Amino acid sequence: MGVETSPFLAPQELPSYESAAMKNLTTLEGHGYSTPLSTVFNIVNTMVGLGMFALPYVFGVVGYLTGSIIFIGAVLASYLSAYVLTMVLSGYLEEYSYYALATRLFKGRTMSLAIDIVLAVVLFGVILGTLSHSGRKSLHGVRFASYTGVGLMLLIWVSVVFTVIFNPLDSVDVEPVPLEVDTTRSWVPFSQAASAGVFSFIMHINLPCLHGELKPIDRPKMPLLLAIALAWAFVMYIIFAVCASCSPLFYYGRVPDLLMALPRTLLFDTCRVLIVVVNITKTPLLLHPLRQIVDTRLNVPEQLNWLATSAIIIISYCLFLWFNSLVEAVSIISAICSILTVQWFPAICMWASAKLDATRKREPLLPRRSDYHTCIWSIKTRRIVAIILGLLGVLVGVLTGPSIIYLVTK
Repeated sequence: MGVETSPFLAPQELPSYESAAMKNLTTLEGHGYSTPLSTVFNIVNTMVGLGMFALPYVFGVVGYLTGSIIFIGAVLASYLSAYVLTMVLSGYLEEYSYYALATRLFKGRTMSLAIDIVLAVVLFGVILGTLSHSGRKSLHGVRFASYTGVGLMLLIWVSVVFTVIFNPLDSVDVEPVPLEVDTTRSWVPFSQAASAGVFSFIMHINLPCLHGELKPIDRPKMPLLLAIALAWAFVMYIIFAVCASCSPLFYYGRVPDLLMALPRTLLFDTCRVLIVVVNITKTPLLLHPLRQIVDTRLNVPEQLNWLATSAIIIISYCLFLWFNSLVEAVSIISAICSILTVQWFPAICMWASAKLDATRKREPLLPRRSDYHTCIWSIKTRRIVAIILGLLGVLVGVLTGPSIIYLVTK
């Protein structure tokens, strides 16, 4: 294919890599390319999990109309930021991590360090599994785990939906009544609902790796793959939330931790066991960026890397147990995720790419050997999109902030 050059940086501006670990992370390390199918499943498996059980609470507290607006807004914001990152990543066909991307876009080490810290904080509450398969450095290599995880989530989803439709009350002796919602501080439930909705569509943590592992001919399909994965998750979430929130069997969605409130039947006891397996299948996806942080920051041998990764998991799990309900954990994590990763990082990357182009005295983008980058936005467009993402981050902060204040001060 010839030598690919960056549309944002001139060849002499490209920084050299400083460690063997960094070189390893910016190549495919001998692994085969991933397929669009495995990419979609990895993205869906990143999104669909325990958070699904918090979503009926959204409809149960704020109603179907407001809840639907929250879901649709979260999907659009998530897709916009992911598409922006894909636009930036398309200029660096071999980038494999956020560290590598930050090294090329920003001068100095401050920004790459900040990004690594943000990723580490974001992931602390969602690592609930074990070290199973976490040593795989290629996400394509864990595609079967994602197939399993998504399949089990579909099984759990079908169990709830079919129970509501075909056998709504036979599983309990007494019909439960809807739980009362405290309306004296109604802004807190609304903020928690917004947090749960936003968090449910977070799928950006492995975007550089997923993009880099695709074949060059498949990389232009990344926006479509993102749309397919988001649409899949959106349909699952909406149907699940509507069914659970309209059924007395599931307390009309008014309980903050629906997973533990499911009826004590063989079917739903099995679902509770299966969710543990689902968490294990997510472990490689969640540990991948953390292992990259350890590799690039410390450049440690493999044995110490495993030790550091184990310590991260233990600390993460202990911090998760500090919160006593799923919605509380979701509220805290989603505020960090949505503001810092979904809007903040894509906005800064897009602004930095526009700034770099502007310093080149408005010269046209470097020529390409294919039409893959013909959709690269102009400097003005990139700045406008960066500002929009920044404003979205402020909006999300306003929506999720009350729930954070409430959880910290209660």
